[in-house]
Amino acid sequence: MSLINQVYYLHKAVYLQPKWHGEEGEWQKFAQDCIQLAPPNEGNTVYMRIVQAIWDTNDRRSFDEYGISWEIMKQGFIEADRSFPNSPWLLNNFCSAACIAGDKETARALFKRIGDHPYIAAWYYPPRVSEYKKWRDWALGDNEPGAKASTLSFPGGTEDFRQTMLLAKEGDPEAQHKLGNFYLRGEQVVQDETEAAKWFRKAAEQGHRGAEYALGSIYFNGNSPIDRDYKESTKWHYIAAIQGDSNAASTLGGMYQEGYGLKKDILKAYIWHSLVTQWKAPEVKEIAAKLTPQQLNQTELELKRMRDEIRANMEAAETRPLDPSKIKVPEMQYKKQIKTVLIPPVTLPTGNLLEGVKWQFTSGAQGNENTLSMKDGGDGEAQIKIDPLPDGCCVLVGARVRHSRQEAIIKGAPFYLVNLVNRGLNDMQIGAGLMVAPTVKEKDGNWYQVQPILSSFEAINLRFGTVEAREEEKKGSNTVLSDIKMVIFQTCDEAKIAGEDLFKQSSSGR
Repeated sequence: MSLINQVYYLHKAVYLQPKWHGEEGEWQKFAQDCIQLAPPNEGNTVYMRIVQAIWDTNDRRSFDEYGISWEIMKQGFIEADRSFPNSPWLLNNFCSAACIAGDKETARALFKRIGDHPYIAAWYYPPRVSEYKKWRDWALGDNEPGAKASTLSFPGGTEDFRQTMLLAKEGDPEAQHKLGNFYLRGEQVVQDETEAAKWFRKAAEQGHRGAEYALGSIYFNGNSPIDRDYKESTKWHYIAAIQGDSNAASTLGGMYQEGYGLKKDILKAYIWHSLVTQWKAPEVKEIAAKLTPQQLNQTELELKRMRDEIRANMEAAETRPLDPSKIKVPEMQYKKQIKTVLIPPVTLPTGNLLEGVKWQFTSGAQGNENTLSMKDGGDGEAQIKIDPLPDGCCVLVGARVRHSRQEAIIKGAPFYLVNLVNRGLNDMQIGAGLMVAPTVKEKDGNWYQVQPILSSFEAINLRFGTVEAREEEKKGSNTVLSDIKMVIFQTCDEAKIAGEDLFKQSSSGR
């Protein structure tokens, strides 16, 4: 059959779907009629390809629900397989359809042919590794179709990975970006963040905006063996953001707002959050409430300039990607990077993990490994890398708190944050809150919190600070934390008992 005839049959079937211009069951009847319309020995193949075209734009439902004949479709696959025996797309789609039809014998034989190099793009819509694993477990084992997918990995990479690698090596920036994501996520090849960074950089240097943002995120997260590098991170985030990338703009806004890697600057935080266009950033309204009319007027002028620059860059990129080396990145004031303390293999419960730790301070804070002194807006931050621990552990954080302020308001109140630093992902917050209630002006007592650890992690980030206030709202808040402890226990019950033993004199500010 000619390619023109195939395209006609496929497009007409899609056209006859109820969601477009057909009636219920009309495209199925057309597919059935095509068996007779097609040349001899090609009718079943045409039927199969029509069903595949419909499936590629919809959820893959059961054959009975769709009114599809598995026997006809199966014969179509067999006929096509004779003509194209080495097609990964055909082999994996045949296997996927056999699974949905409940034909375990056919599926088992096809899974053996696929081996360790599946073509994930053929499994479900959108493609899902979990879908392939689930059905493979069902066909080759005793699992039911709805059972949880196994932890099968692909040491040599999937067929999708292999094909993407071929294009990436030819210099295709889209393929290089996709390959970087394969390595970063570790779903279709063994996870390797160094390889992810390498391919992201190759694409980023060719002006691929998504890769520019991804490379910035790699350096922002700083998961081993990639060292955290705020300067390199902000460079690539800026290059992506000044071309209209909302994720990059939001990241820069957060860095300026929270002081992550960059010196806190509320005006620049407001500007970058305002440049987020893909969603309505709530931070804009939050920060605007803290700014004076004069400051808002000042930012509007800078916003107009930057919006004009972004618009010009986006228009230029429609013709050819922008060369990132030609984009001038402004000078930024960086915070001193946190030195992650590596803890040797531990047994549970651990000792105090903060012994020997070096804190990173902002202005208004100072101290040593177990004592912190913080005034209005100051904070201290530490990061501890720990060997993998079993799921279900709990972390106990505690300290003796001496706090005073002139007025019982939330501004200036001490707070804590506990984050898990996860490989390839943003930090996961597992604990946060005030250490002294807003209604308390003075406190001198013990405080602790127990936080469950519900996911794997590479390091724990601990931060103590005081709620920031505008200059005119600062009320001489002063907080001293002493005898600071962080201990990990096997269970939360053990952690709570230890918390009561270590810090018996709890207070209402706990």
